[in-house]
Amino acid sequence: MTDITRVAVMGAGLMGSGIVEVAARAGYQTVVRETAPAAHGDPGPHRTEDRPGVLRLRR
Repeated sequence: MTDITRVAVMGAGLMGSGIVEVAARAGYQTVVRETAPAAHGDPGPHRTEDRPGVLRLRR
């Protein structure tokens, strides 16, 4: 069995953002991809200030 080192979450809503935050705080390399980026005005990939270590990717 292999160790988990990276976590990817589809959707940055209430549940997805919570999962991403817990995974990032636990030390996992974490990526979240919003399934509706226009709803959040997301211009593209960027590091979030409120969740260090999380990289958001655009569609």
